[in-house]
Amino acid sequence: MDDDLILEEPFDEYEQEPIKVYVQTDTDGRIISINSSVFLDDPTGWVQIDEGYDNVKHYHAQGNYLPNGLFDESGCYNYRLIDGEVVGRTAEEKQAETDARPAPPPTLDERVTSLGEDVEAVAEATAFTLEDTAAIAETFAYALDDTSALAETLAMALLEIEGLKQEIKVLKGE
Repeated sequence: MDDDLILEEPFDEYEQEPIKVYVQTDTDGRIISINSSVFLDDPTGWVQIDEGYDNVKHYHAQGNYLPNGLFDESGCYNYRLIDGEVVGRTAEEKQAETDARPAPPPTLDERVTSLGEDVEAVAEATAFTLEDTAAIAETFAYALDDTSALAETLAMALLEIEGLKQEIKVLKGE
């Protein structure tokens, strides 16, 4: 055989490509998703962290690369990506994330209790308003009584003046 002759191996159309493992991160570098090239049609926006031929390890990346799962019981992501490496997040990082979350919306029971308190407050305010209105109405009633008495007195005085005018006319002979 000629030493210069290089024999190429025949092309195997069934030759397997390596399975690639990808993670997706949020803007803070927390790993929010993991998957393999077997399940991703388009890895745009994903970062490759490994590749290989192990059908168990690489094919089912979700159960083999993040031993603590994607997130913990409080909903904090367990891992972050630093310089292409998967790194576990510290308890302090997770606590800071939990502390930064907005307060959860009130439960149905809390909302019902709050509405009840609001109704009681309106009822109290209305009661004070009604009491104040009653006191003002009473004051007006007294004023009206006084006004009525004054009007009666004035009417009587006017009648008396008319009577005196008539007497003066009689005396003058008119």
